Amino acid sequence: MEIFFSIFYKLIFLYSFIFMGFVITKTLKINMDDISKLLIYLITPMVAFFAGYNIELSSLVLFSPAIFFVLFFIVQYSAFYIISIFVKDKRRRILSFLTVEKNTGYLGLPVAMFLFDENIVFMYMITIVGGVIAESSIGIYMISRGNYSFKQSVLKLLKIPIIYAVILGLFLNFANATLPDMVLSYEDYFKYTYSFLGMFIIGIGLAGIKSIKFGKLFLIIPILGSFVLWPCITLGIIYLDDIFYNFITNDLEKVFLLASIMPIAANVIPFANLFGYDTEKVSFVLVISTLLALIYIPFIIYLLGLM
Repeated sequence: MEIFFSIFYKLIFLYSFIFMGFVITKTLKINMDDISKLLIYLITPMVAFFAGYNIELSSLVLFSPAIFFVLFFIVQYSAFYIISIFVKDKRRRILSFLTVEKNTGYLGLPVAMFLFDENIVFMYMITIVGGVIAESSIGIYMISRGNYSFKQSVLKLLKIPIIYAVILGLFLNFANATLPDMVLSYEDYFKYTYSFLGMFIIGIGLAGIKSIKFGKLFLIIPILGSFVLWPCITLGIIYLDDIFYNFITNDLEKVFLLASIMPIAANVIPFANLFGYDTEKVSFVLVISTLLALIYIPFIIYLLGLM
């Protein structure tokens, strides 16, 4: 149980950033849009760039985002068809999106830094880019109910700076280019800022909840999907790979499993608002998921022996 409490205490420190975001937003009226843009267009691309630049290159590393993209696709559409048994209206789309969206970055990255050595952390950072691409394509398509054409979806995808940042980092890595020490010294600053602002923004979302509004299905389905369906499908794919292909290494198995046990991502709030869903319900589910993860993540890490 020493591992459980070690991770738990470290998560408590991360969760204090949520509390800061809540308190500061209530007192100073922080604007979520400005912080979101800072994360999307500067902090996240810089973190992704350094990951691509520093990782030890291999064919598996280059394919890992594609594998995670496929995993995202399987979970999303499995969730959609299961949810359709119980929910017939458009809510099934946002519920399936809540199920598949994982806080693999803002929370997952610092947890990966707690658990793994540097190269596995870089592998984790490269892998979750596949989730960003999936979110911005099949994820948006799901909740938009076909409002975007395929061309519009591709154009939106091409505007995501993280993709170009990863490609540039991998290119410099492949070319054995050497960046100045002064540039490399900023890597940790960007990683820590990324984690801080990512958790901080959940506190901003929490501060925006004016009333507690939820239905049982709206709460239970995403929680079960996120904490049960995601890990089960991930374990199933790893098991099948071990039997038939043995393509996924032990390190990459750890990466996929860690990503699969993360709570719902804060990105669901702006997406829900954009497509006309009830943001207060979505925010409430996000908060409950994040609070449950405080116990769930250390327990699963201990159970699976991910350290």
